[in-house]
Formats: sequence, C-alpha cells, structure tokens
Amino acid sequence: MIALADHPLLFVCDFPFLFRDKEGIFCPAVSLLGIFVTQDAMIKNFCKKHENLKRLCDICTLSIKKLKYKNSTSSRRNSYDARARKATNVGACDMAKATSALKKTIEVLKED
Repeated sequence: MIALADHPLLFVCDFPFLFRDKEGIFCPAVSLLGIFVTQDAMIKNFCKKHENLKRLCDICTLSIKKLKYKNSTSSRRNSYDARARKATNVGACDMAKATSALKKTIEVLKED
C-alpha cells in the first residue's frame, strides 16, 4: 500500500473500485477521478502504475458488462427497475456516461 502522507488525494484512484456496485455514487466517483487525473500530475502518475491501471480497466470492463446485461433484460423488468429507481431517486446517475468517462480517463492514462 501507499503512504497517503505523500499526497492526500492518491486514494482517488480507488474511488471507482470502492463504489463500483453503487450506481448513484459510481458516476460522481468516476467524474472526480477524471478531474483529478487531468489536474494533478502526481495523481496521474500514480494511476498510471500497472496495477492501478489494470484495476481501472477491469472496473470499466465490469461496467460495460453491467450495461449489456441491463439492456438485455425484458421491458417489463426495465419498467419495474425504472419505477424502483424513481422511488429511491437513484436514477440521476447515467452508467453509460460514467463508463464512457472512465474509458476516456483510461485513454488519458495510457497516452504517455
């Protein structure tokens, strides 16, 4: 593990991993990661390490699989899910956009 004293925001690389199963939090976590990677060279270099980049790629793959599964379910199930999300107000998160943002962040990390 890293010493968080080196930089107080190095744990931001773990945000998508920590919140991968919580749609309402996953989207802002991916957004924060993207912002920090583009704004802070130390965070970018930390996230570029092989093990961290691999974990981000795995999370992206998992998100894509979740989206495919969601899209393949029956319309009746989708309408039930939509009502359930509306009732809990979790529907504000768009997993497709978050997954796309995560892909872009990974591309930025792989550039150099």
